[in-house]
Amino acid sequence: MDLELIPLGSGSVNPRPPVKAIGIGGAGHNILKDCSLNKVALCTSRDAFIDPVVPAYKLDNDDVQFLNSITPELIGTLNHTSLDKICRLIDGIEMVSIFSGLGGETGSKITPLTAYACKKSTALAVSSVAIPFSAEGQARKKQSAAALPTIVKHSHITISYPNDGLLKLAPDLPLQSALKVMNFFMTKPILDIAGMITKDDISAIKTNLNRSHMRVGIGRGGGTWGEEAAIQEALTSPWFDFDLYEVERALMIISAPKADEYTFKNVMKFLGPKIPHSKILYWTVPTLEDNAESEVTLLLDCPNQH
Repeated sequence: MDLELIPLGSGSVNPRPPVKAIGIGGAGHNILKDCSLNKVALCTSRDAFIDPVVPAYKLDNDDVQFLNSITPELIGTLNHTSLDKICRLIDGIEMVSIFSGLGGETGSKITPLTAYACKKSTALAVSSVAIPFSAEGQARKKQSAAALPTIVKHSHITISYPNDGLLKLAPDLPLQSALKVMNFFMTKPILDIAGMITKDDISAIKTNLNRSHMRVGIGRGGGTWGEEAAIQEALTSPWFDFDLYEVERALMIISAPKADEYTFKNVMKFLGPKIPHSKILYWTVPTLEDNAESEVTLLLDCPNQH
């Protein structure tokens, strides 16, 4: 397959679709604390919340028992009205972003079903999930590994974040500070997409990226060639732990002062040879300030991980 470029945002005059973020369990609630999107935490009686900034919807014990009883094989056979309580949280919403940490029971069991309900009830469902540290033990790793393929199957886009990547990004930070770094990386792609996407873009994304399992790289650069520095930094992401040459699908947001087709060409000088067989959907957006840094948010589909 040759490189294929698909620009997004040509329908920028269209109204932007309503977007909502759902945080699953304690980890999802924590991720949403500093997120500016319309948001709600979906929790159980086991989850303790200390931040009233994020509205919380608590599933009762009967809800949890029902949801935990559904095996991955049965999810696709459910009538999504059986998940009414989740569906009511996203009534009138066109794009839903789900945030959760896998490994525990709430994240691993509730996230696949939430993704299923959101994909059935909205135009676009994006799941962002954190994968346990290797040191957290085999039981959590096994539960996470079992949940992830089901989430990918029932989302339009899934972005996974192995926590071990934090050891490379922020090796000397205390755990709580490192988790704030993770929160930034998990929310920034969604905030970027939510700020750009139109209803026309949703159709293109669903057609080309459905059931994608992606990883993220984020870069910044200043000066005349800031976009070149930004893409080079994005490509060093610790989550790109696979052969880039085999990547077949990508989504990219370029933000730069006076961004235009030449900005995109400068980025592609570095990106094109790295993923020469990929289909790349992209936005190129001028910043509001001429002296702002250039930024690149790059999502790459993991080869052979579906």
